[in-house]
Amino acid sequence: MKYFTLILIVLLIVSCSEKNNNTTNYNKNDTTIIYHGKIQPVFKISSFPLNVGNWWRYQVEDFLNSCTDTILVKVVSLKTTGTENLYTCHVELFNEIIDSALITLSDSVISYKTYNNVGYSYFAEFYLKYPIAYGYAWHGINQNDSFSVAPYHTDTEILGKQYKTYFINRYFLDYNYYHIQAIMISENIGIVHENTSIRSYPYDQQQGFDLIDYHLE
Repeated sequence: MKYFTLILIVLLIVSCSEKNNNTTNYNKNDTTIIYHGKIQPVFKISSFPLNVGNWWRYQVEDFLNSCTDTILVKVVSLKTTGTENLYTCHVELFNEIIDSALITLSDSVISYKTYNNVGYSYFAEFYLKYPIAYGYAWHGINQNDSFSVAPYHTDTEILGKQYKTYFINRYFLDYNYYHIQAIMISENIGIVHENTSIRSYPYDQQQGFDLIDYHLE
């Protein structure tokens, strides 16, 4: 719990410091950028693997209820519209479907939103705008929903495995609602870690997700 609280404090500080440093100008052909004197890779939207049959297995720590579970997030179907690909996902616990969600893929955005009508998502919802590189920032569903990208890391360790990741900070404050989120994303793998903290009537959610393994079609 102390670790989770520390993460949230760091997120708040970093998010506030990045708000006035919104670096979103880029060349679509760039594979690297130089930011603050450091060479940083640029993640393209094609580097987030989305195909029917793909799955990611996560260890989930619930900080409010002091319990740990294992869930499977699996892409089960695809519907294509004129400008978007709509992927339906199932979230499984003990081989039973406990939630369904929609992943929407456009030319620059990947978003994950639960179908659960009470609003609780068994896998943390996200909104990623591509390309992703250090110093880039964007708004989510409204102007109170802000995202910023921290420096690239080549040695992020998750459950004993090494990943190359970007650390994305989210801070969403609205009337009677806040959502603070940390997302670690690895190129050609997807999300390898998330911490999410939501406080809103009638529920609170404080969870951490660590990637155990995955399968890509």
